[in-house]
Amino acid sequence: MTKEMTKQLKRMVVPDRHHCDFCGFEHNCQIHGCAVLRQAVKEVETLAQITTAVLQEE
Repeated sequence: MTKEMTKQLKRMVVPDRHHCDFCGFEHNCQIHGCAVLRQAVKEVETLAQITTAVLQEE
């Protein structure tokens, strides 16, 4: 599920000012895509790596 979730989040991170809610986290979302969604992708990927590492130790 995590791979599909990150895939969909990455798909949503589009540089498009028409979809920007101007949340204030970054001012270059038109260039780099939504800062909030980019951070969410990083967090999900990090949690997936940690979970994989813990499961491999068991």
